[in-house]
Amino acid sequence: MAYNDDRSLEDLIADSINRKKSAVSKVKVVKIKGNTSSGQKKSPDKFDVHIDYSKSEPEFYSEDSQQYVSEDELWYDSEEMMPDSSEPPVKTAKRPQPDDFDEEFIRTLRENFGSNLTAAEKTKSRKSSQGREKGERSGGKSKRTASAQVRPVSHSESVSPAAHKKGKTTENKVKQKKKDSHHMDNEYEDTEVRKKKKILPKVIIALILLLILAVVIVFMLMDKYAGLFNYVPTKDRLDIQNVISDKEVTNVLLIGSDVRSGNSYGLSDSMILVSMDNANNEIIMTSFMRDMYVQIPGQDQETWHKLNWAHSHGGPELLMDTLEYNFGVEIDYYATVDFAAFASIIDAVGGLDITVTDAEAKAMQPPMAEQNDIFGNEYGTDYIYESGNYHMNGNQALAFSRIRKGVGDDFSRTDRQRQVIGLISEKARSMNVKELDDLAEKILPNITTNMEKKKIMKLMASLPSVLKYDQVSQRIPYGEKGDSWDYGSSSSDGSIIVVDFDLNKKILAETIYKK
Repeated sequence: MAYNDDRSLEDLIADSINRKKSAVSKVKVVKIKGNTSSGQKKSPDKFDVHIDYSKSEPEFYSEDSQQYVSEDELWYDSEEMMPDSSEPPVKTAKRPQPDDFDEEFIRTLRENFGSNLTAAEKTKSRKSSQGREKGERSGGKSKRTASAQVRPVSHSESVSPAAHKKGKTTENKVKQKKKDSHHMDNEYEDTEVRKKKKILPKVIIALILLLILAVVIVFMLMDKYAGLFNYVPTKDRLDIQNVISDKEVTNVLLIGSDVRSGNSYGLSDSMILVSMDNANNEIIMTSFMRDMYVQIPGQDQETWHKLNWAHSHGGPELLMDTLEYNFGVEIDYYATVDFAAFASIIDAVGGLDITVTDAEAKAMQPPMAEQNDIFGNEYGTDYIYESGNYHMNGNQALAFSRIRKGVGDDFSRTDRQRQVIGLISEKARSMNVKELDDLAEKILPNITTNMEKKKIMKLMASLPSVLKYDQVSQRIPYGEKGDSWDYGSSSSDGSIIVVDFDLNKKILAETIYKK
């Protein structure tokens, strides 16, 4: 190429840049050609810079030749810049490479032709570019990213702005989609957390309401059951000294009375002390033999009688005082049932499965005859004639509990009484709520007690746990004849049982109070 020595290509292009401040599109290709005008000779020392702003055409349009030319045909000697159409163009100069331009020239070219931004945006872009260039210089490394945007390259090397923009748009969409997806996940999690936070208080409130309702229902039922008992206030009691007590142990004396004689209290045929030991989760049932010869406290003079005499002459209060005085255990509560009430309780639980011997079956007939007479049954009703396993009703189980002569006397009778009470307890454990409710309505009105309503309700509240306690049975006097007792006789009471009180007190202290 024939260039003047005093004018470099950069200077010529810079002059043209200064005259084209209004350019508004990204520069795709820089084309340099000789300056010509009509009727004038070509001037080899003057050049114009023509900028092609096309964004999609693989080749750009030459206004002078009115035809498309490739990039490789752009750089010619100035004398032959416009060849005749009959002769092919002769390439006489090497196309400038990006490294032929200095960085300041490239920066000026980019600022004036790099984009169609507004003046303010160009200023901002220029400052940003200067900041990046400053950072690159401070890092000891100069980057030529700007020159890569304006250098003349072939279409085989370059990516069109439209494709670049499309790629960036796709990448941005993917990033935005991921961002939106992450945001939606977070929003979903936040929504779930908020829902849980809203639901949790409602669940807690509902549970509290259900608990309150359950407590109210239980309280109402306990109040109802406590009201079914035949409550009798405790009459005067003696202040018995030297008795053992424990706040963890509740003693209730069960009394089975025989009112056939017309006495208002009747003889106490059955006396069982039920001790509920909450500390050791035990129920200790202690039968007291009715023929024990004991001292009756509170009399004008020293008085001795069989134990059942105390109930027939002073009721439950005198019987409790007599047991405390002779055996040293504290008894505050009692529950009394008569023959009819006891039989109705067994019928209410649906009867009991009991095995009898031939001797027991025969011994049941005399008390059965008495009961049929009391209950108004025909003679021979519910008789059992031979040994076997029987599902007994209330009338039969009552007779089984009362027999004593010829089948172990009074000692075996107390064993049978505790056996029947234990079977009743087992049947109650297996009942559902409805059955227990029916049972309570049938049997509680037949029980007379000195327990106040609040005490009954307290015991009922602990009943589910108490029914799971281990059961222990024993008899006083303890052991066999000669161990802690012996037979005797009295002029007023006939055949009696003479008791070793100190030894039996010790047995009670160990079994009931663990002392």
